[in-house]
Amino acid sequence: MPWGRLRFSILTLTLIVSFTRYVWIGGSGLDLRSKTRTIRDVKGPVTLADLPVWNFDGSSTGQAPGEDSEVFLKPAAVFKDPFRGGGNVLVMCETWLPPYISDSGVVTETAPHPSNTRNPARIIFDKAAAHETWYDIQHIEPYSFIVCILLYHFMSY
Repeated sequence: MPWGRLRFSILTLTLIVSFTRYVWIGGSGLDLRSKTRTIRDVKGPVTLADLPVWNFDGSSTGQAPGEDSEVFLKPAAVFKDPFRGGGNVLVMCETWLPPYISDSGVVTETAPHPSNTRNPARIIFDKAAAHETWYDIQHIEPYSFIVCILLYHFMSY
């Protein structure tokens, strides 16, 4: 047996590992941020119950000041990772502010970060859960619109 095959045939995988890429919207609202974590001993597909809340330095994304920069990532949806394949997943996250101790000594609860648009949307959708939801996405190319105006202008002569 060639050395390469022998070397890989004696390897045993004792842990089932999934790479989970946490994805969230950055502070500008125009960019996506992500970081990857390894989840071990996953039996079957990764679900939201398997995913812990994670954190990141919000000062690098414009979501927190430098002196108190921790922001929480709460998993909201899980999808199969089309880039890595296998049991790896993409995790769409909400950004949340961590609890802190106020001047009076009271510990506050976590709250949605001001850049978190998923939380207000979920509240609205939960109120309308009994209704059928319709989505409409419209895309108008500005250049196409300008070309149509120019064509109309020149064809009218």
